[in-house]
Amino acid sequence: MHSWLWPWSGQSAAKTEAQQAAPPLQHAPPQLPPMPELSDEDLGIAVDERHAEAIHLPFSTLFVLCAYGIGFTSGFASGVQRSSLVYLAENAHRLPTTVQGWYFYNKTKNYKMILGGVSQGSRTGLRLSGWVSGWCILDIISQRGRVWAAEQFGKEPTPPGSLDPWGLGHWTDGLVAGVVAALIGAVSCA
Repeated sequence: MHSWLWPWSGQSAAKTEAQQAAPPLQHAPPQLPPMPELSDEDLGIAVDERHAEAIHLPFSTLFVLCAYGIGFTSGFASGVQRSSLVYLAENAHRLPTTVQGWYFYNKTKNYKMILGGVSQGSRTGLRLSGWVSGWCILDIISQRGRVWAAEQFGKEPTPPGSLDPWGLGHWTDGLVAGVVAALIGAVSCA
């Protein structure tokens, strides 16, 4: 007779006296050895090499790239939805009747949706990154104009990150750039 049976089989295994008298075994989880701490020398990486290999981009470049990514994602979503509805409207009078017809209908529709999404996403991404790069350029122009005005009126230009005695700083540059960009947008879209 087998010493082990399924617990739900309805049969009971006869336990021997030794099995009944023995205390249940306590199983402890296995102990893993501690992970050794590795230094940069152990990994063969010098600290200077690690920082030299990192890609450093200016904030304005990262800002423009993020704007393109957000614009592409938004445009892709709206382009896919729009091209799906356009394809449905163009083919509503001749819907397929066979399984093979529906397969090719959906295959073509998916192709048109992806193509429409990529084209609309590219347009929206370029439009948004263009506006953001314009804002970055206006921000730099405003900063240089503020420094030039401070030099012309005998004030020493404040180092970056410190407070300007006039209360003008990087935030003011961004505000001026935003207002000018909004005015350009209002004039160009009107």
